[in-house]
Amino acid sequence: MSPLCDANPHPTPLNAAPLTSPLSQDILMNLVGTFMFIAVGGTALHYWSGYINPHDFRTEASERVIGIAVGSLCVIEGALYLLDTVLAFLHFAKENEE
Repeated sequence: MSPLCDANPHPTPLNAAPLTSPLSQDILMNLVGTFMFIAVGGTALHYWSGYINPHDFRTEASERVIGIAVGSLCVIEGALYLLDTVLAFLHFAKENEE
């Protein structure tokens, strides 16, 4: 009998279900979303924090302020995705214990 056919009598949350289950797909998509939002937000913050507006004396919102706001919102959204990933993983682990 091959080792691939052996069943694990005590499944752990990492090997309990294949990646085709909806909850494991949710965890995977949350991890990808976390990475992407934090990467985009960090890049936007890095770019716009050093940006010098050519029209310094205008009273309207500058491109720099808007860029920093978008970068900040992306980092916050990435943190929320990470929180959602942790909660989904805990739900996944609890579901497999029963």
